[in-house]
Amino acid sequence: MYTFFDSDFFHFEFLRVLGTAPFEGCDIGKCLETIACIKTPDAESWFDAWREFALLADPAGYGGEVLSLEVPYEHGLMLPAYLFMPLREAGLTEPIPVVVNSGGFDSTQEELYFYIAAGARRCGYAVLTFDGPGQGIFHRRLDQRAGFPAQAPEGAYMRHDWEAVIRPVLDRLWTYSKANQHLHLDLNRVSIFGESMGAYFALRGAGDPRIKACIAMDGFYDMWDIADSRIPPVFVKAWDRLGDRFFDRAIRSLGRVHFHTRFEFAHARFALGLPTYAQATRAFQKFSLRRDGEQGEYLARVQCPVFVTGAADWAYFPAQGNATKIFEVFNQLHPGKAKLWVAKGVGSCGLQAKVAAISVVHDKTFEWLDEVLIIDRKKEKSLP
Repeated sequence: MYTFFDSDFFHFEFLRVLGTAPFEGCDIGKCLETIACIKTPDAESWFDAWREFALLADPAGYGGEVLSLEVPYEHGLMLPAYLFMPLREAGLTEPIPVVVNSGGFDSTQEELYFYIAAGARRCGYAVLTFDGPGQGIFHRRLDQRAGFPAQAPEGAYMRHDWEAVIRPVLDRLWTYSKANQHLHLDLNRVSIFGESMGAYFALRGAGDPRIKACIAMDGFYDMWDIADSRIPPVFVKAWDRLGDRFFDRAIRSLGRVHFHTRFEFAHARFALGLPTYAQATRAFQKFSLRRDGEQGEYLARVQCPVFVTGAADWAYFPAQGNATKIFEVFNQLHPGKAKLWVAKGVGSCGLQAKVAAISVVHDKTFEWLDEVLIIDRKKEKSLP
């Protein structure tokens, strides 16, 4: 496969941008001009080039109706959210099914628009996106407030029990819908969607009985299994023997020559609100579907149908042991209620989070949702 950069990380992130082109997220020609200004693996040149591109971009914004909301969260904090209503030319139906889109490790809700809302609006669905704790503008504003992170309340940063985030998001959707009945939102057909770490978050949130369907794309079953498989045993032994100071020094040294490592560990500290790389790494032990206190598998809470996907051409969260494991466990708990799709080939969604094949994501997602939510477009009542 042709690559735009020598760095796999830079190449993947470029495809992440380029893949939004069919939905007016970027212009291919301008993207090619932009990468000519980037020096691999110089992260600053990457930032400068894309910043210049953004400043020149057309600020016209989204087409159609987009409503800005705030979600009351814990400790008086408010999560920023957007409600994207369907495009009228898509053939609006009454009432309108809603997809709640949860971001992941390093996404922003502005980027999330292209991955699901852009397709949903053309299919007659509304989409609610939001930046949760540890994500997007919410976290960056939080980090700038006086007293943070030293005096941050519990729950202000990225957390493993994401159901505690989805609950108030759904509460807000319910109250907003009741106060704006002219929107014709169908609260009996609310689904949840997430990619990569967002898939894990979606599965956590799907335990809420208000969720009627869940799409978990390219997520993980147990984050510590992923970390354990990547860290050499000799390094783990040295960490156990020499402590966290050794771990942090090693990551800092590696980060000086390997930007991908520096980014991942620095962002983990930032999102989790933890002072050291070792603490941030250890915190991911809690990010698991395997355990639910003394209740066994967390997936036992999820009663709705689930669409699970994996990516065969990317080793970030290998499909084997993640997508396949989620499918197997869920199918044992709830026979016949799960669907598995492991994609292969870049153009067929084989990369992590289906980067560079967003149109296929839209087709697969809404074909499945129409089926499980029993949406017959020929019989749906059109809005005037």
